[in-house]
Amino acid sequence: MITEVGSKRLSLPRKFFSHWDITSRCNYKCRYCTYENRDEGFYDYGHKLKIIHFYECLYAYFDVDLILFGGEPTLDPDFLKVVERLDTSLYPLQIFTNLSQPISWFKELYKKQRYIRFIASYHYSMCDPKEFMNKVKFLLDHFYEVYVKIMWDSKYKAIIKEVYTMFEPLRVDYSDFVLSIDRIWHEDQRFNKFDMQWYKEEQRKNQRLQTYYKVDNGIKYSTSFNEIKLECDGIANYEGMECDCGTKNLIVCSNGDVHHCLTFRKNHFKPLFNIINDRYTDYLYLLDKNIICPHKNCYSEVAVPKRKP
Repeated sequence: MITEVGSKRLSLPRKFFSHWDITSRCNYKCRYCTYENRDEGFYDYGHKLKIIHFYECLYAYFDVDLILFGGEPTLDPDFLKVVERLDTSLYPLQIFTNLSQPISWFKELYKKQRYIRFIASYHYSMCDPKEFMNKVKFLLDHFYEVYVKIMWDSKYKAIIKEVYTMFEPLRVDYSDFVLSIDRIWHEDQRFNKFDMQWYKEEQRKNQRLQTYYKVDNGIKYSTSFNEIKLECDGIANYEGMECDCGTKNLIVCSNGDVHHCLTFRKNHFKPLFNIINDRYTDYLYLLDKNIICPHKNCYSEVAVPKRKP
C-alpha cells in the first residue's frame, strides 16, 4: 500500500506547478492516448492574453513553474507570441511537445525565448527516430534542457528498445539531457520478465528521477504516476489521501477553466472557476489549503505530493 508520494521539484515552500493546456488539438493519433477534444479549434490571442494576466497575478503569490501542455501546444498559431510574453525569471518555461514542428520553427522560437526546458515525448508509430534525434540535438545546443520520454509501446517493444539505446550516448555528450521510458501495454503483446529486468536496470541509470513513493517496505523512485501504477500491479489508490494540489498545483484548460489537477479535468469535475468569465481574484483563497484526493488513479504529469492523513 502506498502511504506517500513526493516530488523533489515541489519541495520548496513557495514552489507552485501549473499546466496550461493551451490547446487540446493534436496532430498525432496515438492508440494509447485517452486525451479528449483532439480536434478542438484555437482560441484567439485576446483569450490567451487573459490567461497570461492570470499567471501574472499568480506570480505575486507563488514561484510558478509553468508547463505549456496540450494536445500538441506548438500547433497553436499564437504560440510564439505567448512564449515571448511569459515570465521566466525564476524557472525555465517548460514545453511538453512531440517535436513534430520542423527545426526552422524551433529557430524562430529561439529568437523569442531561450530559457526553455523541453519534455519531448517520442511515439514510435508516429515519428522517425533519426529525425527526432536531430531535433533533440538542435534543442540541446540552443536551449536550457531536454527531457526525452520514450513511450515504450509493448506492441513494438523490441524496436523501441533499439530506439532508446540510440539516445543513451546523449547522456554522456550533454549534461542537460534527461532520458526516461514509460511503459504502454498492448493487449496483443505483453512485457515479459526479461523486458522488466531490462526496464528496471535502465531506471537505475536515471539519477535524476524526481518522483518517490513510500510503501510498507521502504522508499522507491519512479518517473510518473503512470509508472507507479504499473509498479503496483495496476493498483495505486490515492482516494482519501491529503494532496498538495490545493496549495502547489493548478491546471488551466484552453477554455479558461481551472482545476486542481489534470485528474479533476479528466474525470469531468466542475472547475474551480473560469479565468475568462469569472473575476479570478475572488477565488485565489481556494489555494490556501490542501485537499483530500477523491481519485483512485492520478494522471498528473508532475507527482504532486500526497500522503495518508
